[in-house]
Amino acid sequence: MKINETANGIELIRENGDKSLSHESNVTYHIRRLLNEKNNNQWVRCWPHKIGLTACEQGVRNKKTEVIYWHDRYALEAAHKAFNSGSVFYSKNS
Repeated sequence: MKINETANGIELIRENGDKSLSHESNVTYHIRRLLNEKNNNQWVRCWPHKIGLTACEQGVRNKKTEVIYWHDRYALEAAHKAFNSGSVFYSKNS
């Protein structure tokens, strides 16, 4: 799996040979893991609904820049099912 960062968010892309994921929290875990590999362990799991950003319960936050990525389509799709179909997108706070 790999990540693609854009101005609007981050996409977790399933590559050939990647195992399917069974829970939404697995998607958040892998996004955090890949961001930490790239950015020196600056990313932690967060709960956007607890800070009033959205009703979504899955997200990651950068400890230094306070950038947050969250699954804004949580009400329409399960993140792990979207990933299993090819990719899932997490939006970025402005």
